[in-house]
Amino acid sequence: MGEQIVIKCKAKEVQNIAHNILYEIKKRDWSSDTFITILSQRIEEENEVLTKTLGQIGSCEFTEEMAAKDAIFDRDFICLEQFVEANLYMRDKDVAANARKVWNVFAANDLKLYIQSYESQISSFNSLIKELDSDELKPLLDSLVGVSDCLDLVRSSAKELAETYLLMQKISDEQMELIAPLAQQKIIREIINNDLLPYLNVMASVNKEIYGDIKQVVVGYIEDLNQKINSRTTYSKN
Repeated sequence: MGEQIVIKCKAKEVQNIAHNILYEIKKRDWSSDTFITILSQRIEEENEVLTKTLGQIGSCEFTEEMAAKDAIFDRDFICLEQFVEANLYMRDKDVAANARKVWNVFAANDLKLYIQSYESQISSFNSLIKELDSDELKPLLDSLVGVSDCLDLVRSSAKELAETYLLMQKISDEQMELIAPLAQQKIIREIINNDLLPYLNVMASVNKEIYGDIKQVVVGYIEDLNQKINSRTTYSKN
């Protein structure tokens, strides 16, 4: 059957054509036709699953927020480092000596942890902060000029970064449980190809007045999609 949706279609294309077919079917009352009623319900239900899957995989609501929180943390951490480094050059030799001890801890924990992955940044910072909060280092930090305020800021931004990262990971885990778009679009494509089209072909030949228009519209959508897919395939080969 030439008007069937070809297998090379994309999930988004199947989502769109299913939406269009449902729109055309709903223009008319098909309550007297049990088969079309059932098929349209199946297509609608499966397309909702596909839409949800594409939406969650296509974009995570925390992606932009995560990038923004990361930028704030990076800025705060660099500021903290620079204040500690500045204290190395203080006139007060004791302050400078304390700064050197603190700076050595930063160096041992990676001075550029902010260029690591989100997970590594959070883990590295948590490791660093445990050392800075120790009974040995905390008094040294408190003696440094401007460092306490910077540390408070970076603690706060690190906390927000970690919380947002956990939320993003939760969304990612939920995505893994969703049906893959490729498998889901195959379900919809087979309902349209194997159930809806054969039925409309038969019914249009028996009762063209009622079924002829809807068959023509559905076939038109499919032919347009197939032409687009074939053009894309031909272009990619050239």
